[in-house]
Amino acid sequence: MKIEAFRGINNVADQRKLKPGELAAATNVDIGTRGELMTRRGRSVIAAGSAHSVFECPFGVLALIDNDLLLLDSAGTTLRVVYDTLGYTRVWYVLFPDGRVGFSNGLISGIATATATTAWGVPMPEDAGAGAAGETLYQITYVRSTDGLEGAPAYGLPVDMTQALTGLPVMSGYTINVYFAPHGDDMFLAGNTATDTFLHDGAQLGAQHIGRGIGAPPAGTVLIHWNSRILIADGNTVWATRPFEPELCTLISDFIQMPAPVTLLYGTGDGLFVGTTEELYFLAGLVFKDLKAQSIASGRVALGSGVEIPLSYLNEKVRPSGVLQGALCLVDGVVHLIHSGGVVVALTAETYRQPATEVYATARLRDNVMHYLAAPA
Repeated sequence: MKIEAFRGINNVADQRKLKPGELAAATNVDIGTRGELMTRRGRSVIAAGSAHSVFECPFGVLALIDNDLLLLDSAGTTLRVVYDTLGYTRVWYVLFPDGRVGFSNGLISGIATATATTAWGVPMPEDAGAGAAGETLYQITYVRSTDGLEGAPAYGLPVDMTQALTGLPVMSGYTINVYFAPHGDDMFLAGNTATDTFLHDGAQLGAQHIGRGIGAPPAGTVLIHWNSRILIADGNTVWATRPFEPELCTLISDFIQMPAPVTLLYGTGDGLFVGTTEELYFLAGLVFKDLKAQSIASGRVALGSGVEIPLSYLNEKVRPSGVLQGALCLVDGVVHLIHSGGVVVALTAETYRQPATEVYATARLRDNVMHYLAAPA
C-alpha cells in the first residue's frame, strides 16, 4: 500500500471505512511537513540501567537510573550522584527562576544544582530540647548556614529563661535560633547557637518571630512554576510556595483542595488549569487565595500528560489567533489543547483515543514538525 499523503491516525472509526491517508496505527515512522512518512531515526544507549524520569536542565540531564538520581552530560557521562538511593518511583522536576531544580517523588524532595544537593526548604526541629521549669514559653528554629534561610519552629515547655537550654537537636549545615516569649505568646530572638546548649546572656531580646505557620513545602508531584510561586500537587491538594520564595510555604493557607487526586497543573496569564482523575478544571485569576475551580471538561486527565508547546506549529484550523503558548494533555485518552482563560479543545475526539492513567509525555521538534509523545508509565 502506498500512502501519498499521511492524514493522521484514526483508531476511532471502523478500519474498513478509513479515508485515504488515514492509518489505524503507525509504528517507527516520522511525519514530514507535507504529510510524507519517513522511517524513524535510530537511537543509541548513553547510559546503562533501568532509566526513567529524565529532565533536561541548564546544567545537564537529570535521570533516575536504577534507584539513584544522577546528573549526566549530553553524552551520558555521569557528572555526579544527585541523590543516592532515591527509590524507583517516578521523579518530578521544576526549574526555579534562579536556575536550581526542585525534584520530588512524592515522598522525598530536594533541590539540585550542578555541584550540590540540598533539602527543599529548612526542616523543622524534631524537638526543642529542655530547660529548667519556669514560666517563659520558647521555641527554636533551624537556620541554614549557606544562605541564612530559617525554617518552621519547634516549641518547648515553659522554662526559666535565666537557665540553660540543653539537648538542642544539632544538625549538620544548620545553626539554631532560640526565641523566648516573656510577655504572652509573641516570640523574640534570644540568640543563635551551633551547639546543643544555649544560655541567654540577659541582653535585650531581638526581633520578633513572624514566621508562624510558615515551613518547608510538602513533598508532592506535578511540579510547576507559575506566577512567582512553585505549585505542588499532593493527592487532592494543590500547594503553593510563597511568592518569590520557592522554599517556604504558608502551611495554614497556601493550598487549594480539589474534589479528586490532581494529575495536571498548567498556568497561564489568565489563571490555572488543574486536571484530576475525574475532571479538568480552570481556576480564573492570578491571586492564589482567591482562585475558584470551574469544571471545563469531564473525564480522567492522564497523570504526566501535560506538555507546554508553542502554538505556532499547530494546524491553522485549530491554532488560536494571538496566543503564543498552550499545552497538550490527555483527557479520557483524547488529545486536548488547553490555553488562555480556560479554553479547551478536543483535538482528536473523532480520530484518536488511547485511554491512559499515567504517561511520560514530552514534545519535540523534528524537521520543523512538532511531535507530542506520550508513553505509558
